[in-house]
Amino acid sequence: MMKRADAARDVARRLTKEGYRHPSGEPITGPQVEDWRDKMMTERAAENRAVAQYQLALETVKAMEPREAFEFLMRSMPSLYPPNFPKNPPS
Repeated sequence: MMKRADAARDVARRLTKEGYRHPSGEPITGPQVEDWRDKMMTERAAENRAVAQYQLALETVKAMEPREAFEFLMRSMPSLYPPNFPKNPPS
């Protein structure tokens, strides 16, 4: 297990390596990943498709070890449509 900020930086680095960018065109940052995760944990799936996908992903990997789950989800990213990251992360 790693600290939340370290994990967020790792995810941001991996997303950038896969070609994902923030809608501004800038690379995705660790703090953005942290903000997006917070949003996924506080919004309702019935009102936000991304939240519904996030909850489904968590359900899919709940029986896996953390590293295995992470790697599975990172490999699954290209199949998620649309890769639509929020323009203004919550403050």
